[in-house]
Amino acid sequence: MVKRCCYGTCNTDSRYKDRVENVVFFPFPKPTKDVGKFLRWIKLCGRPHQQLNVNKLKNHGTAMHFYVCSKHFVEGIPTLDHPDPLPASPLDRPSSVRRPPKLRREPQPPRKSATAETIR
Repeated sequence: MVKRCCYGTCNTDSRYKDRVENVVFFPFPKPTKDVGKFLRWIKLCGRPHQQLNVNKLKNHGTAMHFYVCSKHFVEGIPTLDHPDPLPASPLDRPSSVRRPPKLRREPQPPRKSATAETIR
């Protein structure tokens, strides 16, 4: 099964061996076992609400497909001193809003080609 990190803008994916050298994936905590830890991890990952939220993770079977890679823990693994991932910085957070479209210049009328003028 493919494992993808759901932390911020991290692109670690188990399909690409060059990105996952010495990287371990840790599954998201289950909401039925530890709700507090579950909610902390959602907040610390820094994803927009529509991408990562309680309802999305509580659906049957989806919580087991969300992972955080070892790059986001203090010692590379969850320990007793640091059981949660580091908070995502603003640079790690994906944008939840689309960029506005670029302004375009007013369309100009098509130019006449030189060959069309000489034919008349």
